[in-house]
Amino acid sequence: MKKINITIVTMFAAISMQLSAQATHEFSAHAGVGLSSLSYQLSQGKRSGGFGGDFGFGYTYFINREQAVETGTVSYMNWGIHSGIGLGFYNAKAKLNNVKTLAKGLDDGEPTFSKFDLETTLSGYNETQKTMFLNIPVMGLLQMDQFYAMGGFKFGIPVSDKFKSKDATLKNRANYPDLGKDVWIETQTFRGLGEFNGKNYDGKLDLGVAVMFSLEAGYKWSIDDNLSLYTGVFFDYGLNNVYKEANPKLSFVEYNTANPSDFTMSSRPFTDKITPIAAGVKLRLSFGMGSTVKEINYDDDAEDARLAEQEAARKAAEEAFLAEQEAARKAFEARLAEEAARKATEEAARKVTEETARKATQKAETNNQNIIDKIQEPVQGYELMASNLTASQKKKMDEKVALLKQYPDWNIFIYGHTCEIGDDAINEKIGLQRAEKAKAYLISKGINAKRILGTAIKRDTEPLVSNTSEENRKVNRRVVIVVQ
Repeated sequence: MKKINITIVTMFAAISMQLSAQATHEFSAHAGVGLSSLSYQLSQGKRSGGFGGDFGFGYTYFINREQAVETGTVSYMNWGIHSGIGLGFYNAKAKLNNVKTLAKGLDDGEPTFSKFDLETTLSGYNETQKTMFLNIPVMGLLQMDQFYAMGGFKFGIPVSDKFKSKDATLKNRANYPDLGKDVWIETQTFRGLGEFNGKNYDGKLDLGVAVMFSLEAGYKWSIDDNLSLYTGVFFDYGLNNVYKEANPKLSFVEYNTANPSDFTMSSRPFTDKITPIAAGVKLRLSFGMGSTVKEINYDDDAEDARLAEQEAARKAAEEAFLAEQEAARKAFEARLAEEAARKATEEAARKVTEETARKATQKAETNNQNIIDKIQEPVQGYELMASNLTASQKKKMDEKVALLKQYPDWNIFIYGHTCEIGDDAINEKIGLQRAEKAKAYLISKGINAKRILGTAIKRDTEPLVSNTSEENRKVNRRVVIVVQ
């Protein structure tokens, strides 16, 4: 490897020395080090930067080189265009602790009760991101004596963009809506539920091309006629979002149906924008430099006349420009006034339309809510252990049937309730029978079975009144139809 590096440097120097005779070309090799990170904001947790650097090769084409002679002092001013290729390394870290996420509508692959919501409580999550970009600069260069400055843009093509997480502790629990609201399961590890410690994961960030604003400045030291050393500082700032798959709706824990205890984890859902940023010191070894020299003697009378003519032309151009800007400003203000008047008219019309629509919507919502309240009124008065509908109960059910037929888009869910007499197993059976027979009655009266999303048992968990008398118990023994 060392022999290969020596060969490359030797060939690079030989080519540069030959081109230096043309007086406009310079080749260089550079290395930089400093803060080199990915900049982003986490909606939860904390991000920290990292150190990195870059190395590569460059080429500068000098447009001209002027030698100025004034009061016996010789100074130089060089203008050039710089480009090349290099590798930049960027590092960052993300820490998440005591973070809770909820992924809805997951599928566990089972034939029954397959849809569920997964709640994850995360602690001790540490993620490191290591990326490498192939950077191509396009910059202008100005050299005044030893001082130099460059400014322009860099285009970064991602070569490697990896992240690695470790030492995460996950606590997962699931809610199956088919089993009832707020019924959480926490102990089935074969379905990825419970506590999992020390979870690690490697993955890709999937970044896109970066456009960076770039500055560099410092001093250039001449070693000999064809060899120089640049020492300076640099600053690169990303202008665009390189995160191609930014999606805040992604889940922190991606559920693996085939192997539920094998999780895919990433801090991606907690950010939607990533930009590279770097600053540090840089060394550049250059080979070859031309000397297209234009001598200017500032003591010459003709030169003074030329400069006076240039100054007069500059002032005339500046006055013309200012006049043009003033005319453009007045035209712009006139357009703004016209636009403001138009927007005021549109805003007044919009407010009238919105108020009319709001009142209509409010009236419709109030009417709908009254109908929903009537449908959801309990059907009460069951005798102990009874589940068949009585004549009076059927009359109430007929009223609900009539309302449901008026609104065929409304779906319902039926709950069966009991009083506190009897053990839980008996009450669950009686409560379910009441709900199922109410469902069968609705279907017999012409309600489409698909509109009935299901039945469930509440037992004696939600009494309307205290179970202190048989009259109160009849109130609690009931069927409730809930509009979904």
